[in-house]
Amino acid sequence: MSDKNEKQERKTLYNREVGERIAKALEATGKDNSEIINICKEQGIPIDATCISKMKNGERLTAYNVVSLCELLNLDLNQILKSSGGKTDSAVSEPPMENRRHRLLSSCKDHEVEQMIGTYHCYFFPTNEHDKNLLHGKMVIGDTDDASGRCPVYFSFGTGKKNKYTGIENYKEYNGHVTISTSSIHAVYITLESDNAKLSEISYLVMHDVGTNQEGWDGQIALVLTISSDVTDRAPTAHRMLLTKRELTPKQLNQVKGQLYMNATKIYITEENFQKFVVDERLSEEFRQEFQSETSQFPYGKPSPEFLRYDEAWINGNHRLTDRDKMLAITVLREYSTSRRYLKLGNKVGRLLFSLLKLIPDEEASSPSVTNDRDIQLYEL
Repeated sequence: MSDKNEKQERKTLYNREVGERIAKALEATGKDNSEIINICKEQGIPIDATCISKMKNGERLTAYNVVSLCELLNLDLNQILKSSGGKTDSAVSEPPMENRRHRLLSSCKDHEVEQMIGTYHCYFFPTNEHDKNLLHGKMVIGDTDDASGRCPVYFSFGTGKKNKYTGIENYKEYNGHVTISTSSIHAVYITLESDNAKLSEISYLVMHDVGTNQEGWDGQIALVLTISSDVTDRAPTAHRMLLTKRELTPKQLNQVKGQLYMNATKIYITEENFQKFVVDERLSEEFRQEFQSETSQFPYGKPSPEFLRYDEAWINGNHRLTDRDKMLAITVLREYSTSRRYLKLGNKVGRLLFSLLKLIPDEEASSPSVTNDRDIQLYEL
């Protein structure tokens, strides 16, 4: 049997196990299908009789469906998602020696990975020009290694677009694994794969540790590498994603979404948007007064007639403002900036670069590089 067929067979068997556990768990609630469907409908969860039937048979096991069902009916998610009746195969009972040697940890039994286990709410901007509202998804980091001996990850999110026939919101589902580097890099990597008739893609998340951070909040911001959702231009794309174990309220999202823009500390903003920023209702009255008193010393320059440049250091260095006012002002400022919600690598970049290389004579291309005061500066995103 080929590796691909063996992998598919293991996946089928695992899905069948999960389906059986879901069927038993639903039966134990004492609720019939109509009651369960009504509960889901009241909460806006698109689970109908067909969906429940398929889930019991090990089909349509999307992260969104399984997590939502467990949350609404108070089912044990970890118990449902565990592998092989909770027993691990002897071949995967210990983290691979290769992983331990290089400190790339990917087993649920590794302490660093174990700290990440749980369900996360994920917030991010769509990667196309037309949709500007934040998307919300759920990511489950499992507590039992899969057949490959690695910690599994399940991710799904609503696209914000509805099926024209059913009126139900469309969802994307991904499966993958998490790996943690405990070397000097100390980073978290999550690989997500989606392979179905409509979409076959691999996406990557890279971030710092996702344990409880210094602010006492279970979450982190990740950099996501994926393909644009723009059907007219499926280009490589990078964007930010917020992962948090707490679901955020609309008010919280409204105040923090500016940090998901691809910004640097030197922020560029149009004069029109700057005027909107000054009167934004989310800013405190204390900030407005402080801002007005500093108008003559306001630290911006004009790289061009259309843009102002603002340094966040002016806000951070103001000792008369509270920490909350500072952080909120910076976040709102980023939202009004010229920075993009995502960065796209279009085909024109490659065509221009290689067309230019063809026009550079060999002797010129091999000559020592010349530096001057206008060297490119790299800013941290």
